[in-house]
Amino acid sequence: MAKAKTTAELTKEVESLKGQLAAIWELLRGRMDGDGRVTKAEAAAKEAVDAMVDEG
Repeated sequence: MAKAKTTAELTKEVESLKGQLAAIWELLRGRMDGDGRVTKAEAAAKEAVDAMVDEG
């Protein structure tokens, strides 16, 4: 059976997910604006998505 996570562990995971979602949102906004440049937000979003895929 899986070990129950502590509140601190869950809080850390939630904060990480919030950061990843913010980065993805910035990526999508940049795409909608159509500037065509790779921004820091886009690079961060790519890293966040890559990390989620690696964990999954």
